[in-house]
Amino acid sequence: MFHALKMRGIDTAVIRLPGASHDMSRRPSQLMAKVANIVAWFEKYRVVPAAS
Repeated sequence: MFHALKMRGIDTAVIRLPGASHDMSRRPSQLMAKVANIVAWFEKYRVVPAAS
């Protein structure tokens, strides 16, 4: 996913969690950090419709 976004010129980031494998879901705290970063990325680029 990272490389596909980069190739399309979309702002991306690699998030590294100490002690986490590529899966990032062995510990609940790692899974929560992964989800929080994904949600933050979507919020950053969310388009809010103009009020009518």
